Amino acid sequence: MLTIGLIEDDAACRQEEKQALYKWSEESGEPIKIIDCPSDEAFFFELEAGTTFDILIIDVMLTGSMRGTDLAHRIREADNRVAILFLTQVDDAFQEAFEVGAVQYLIKPVKYPLLRHNMDRALRQLRQDDSGYFTFSQGKGNVKRVFYRDILYFESASQHVIIHMKDESTYDDWRPLKDVEKELPPEFVRAHRSYILNIRHVDRLVSRTACIGSTELPIGRNHLQNVRRAWAEFHV
Repeated sequence: MLTIGLIEDDAACRQEEKQALYKWSEESGEPIKIIDCPSDEAFFFELEAGTTFDILIIDVMLTGSMRGTDLAHRIREADNRVAILFLTQVDDAFQEAFEVGAVQYLIKPVKYPLLRHNMDRALRQLRQDDSGYFTFSQGKGNVKRVFYRDILYFESASQHVIIHMKDESTYDDWRPLKDVEKELPPEFVRAHRSYILNIRHVDRLVSRTACIGSTELPIGRNHLQNVRRAWAEFHV
C-alpha cells in the first residue's frame, strides 16, 4: 500500500484532490492510504509519530510557517526516495520543483489526466528505486552486489572503477568504465570520460558541474546535453 501525504491547506481543494487520488487507485489497482496534512505543522506531527510516506503532494502556497517549496527542501535533506508533486495556482514553481527533484508540478484545479500520468510516473520511480542491484567482481573470485539506488556515481581510476556509495563507502570493480556503463539502467548517465552519475542523487547542476551533496563532479562538454536531458526526465 502506498502512503500519500496530501499537504494542502484549502479544504475544498483537498477533498477534490483526494477524490482524484482514490479514482487513480481504483483504476490502477494500487491500494493507497491518504494522510491529510492541512499545514506544515500537521505534516511534521505525522513524521514525529513515525509515519513513512511514499508520495507527497504539496501545495506551494501553504499559509503556515513555510512555503511548500521550503518544506520540500527540508524533506529532501532527510529523504531522497519519497516522490514529490507540487500543487500551484501559477506556473512559477518550475525552478524549485527542479531543485528538489519533484516528479511534477500541477496547476490547480488539478486535471485528472495529468494527475493520473504523474501518479503513474511516481509509482514507476518508487519501484525502480526499490529494486535492482549491480553485481561486480572484487577479484580472487569474490562477487559483490549493491542496490542501484545506493550508488552515487562511478569513477574511472587507472585499470579499475571506484563505486561511490550513499553511505560514503567505496568498492572497486576491476573493469573499465565503458564495460560497467553497458550494464546500468537509464538513471545512470555518463557525465565525463571519468564519471557516470546516478542522476537521482544529483542535487543540482551548476554550469558544467554536477553536485551530489558536497561533492562536485565535472560534466564534459560533449556530455552536458545528455546530463540535462536525463535530469529533466527523472526530476521534472
